[in-house]
Amino acid sequence: MGKINRIQAILRQVDLENHSSRNWELIHEAPQCGCYYCTQVFPSSEVKDFEENETGEKGAVCPYCGRKTLVTPDMIMEGVPFSAETMRGISEAICELEIRRTRLSDMFKKDKWAYNHWNR
Repeated sequence: MGKINRIQAILRQVDLENHSSRNWELIHEAPQCGCYYCTQVFPSSEVKDFEENETGEKGAVCPYCGRKTLVTPDMIMEGVPFSAETMRGISEAICELEIRRTRLSDMFKKDKWAYNHWNR
């Protein structure tokens, strides 16, 4: 996946994570969906299971990996192809952000001044 597509995936990943925990209706209205965990793209009719979150909203579960990491083409930035390659880009972007969060968290544990300065 090209650098621009990966940047676009990074920009949308926060929205994708939020949508994936309450996307049951969106998934079933779309002709296809994809999983940014296992990177499969498939017809939405294959999705049969869901998990309810603490507020009662339903998140569709991937029939291939069992995770609530499904998205539809409407959830991806315009101009980005809806493909397994895009799902891999989103997955990589989320991993990169998690690594950065972990590094920041570790830094703040070691440096109280940085923590206080960051949270002003």
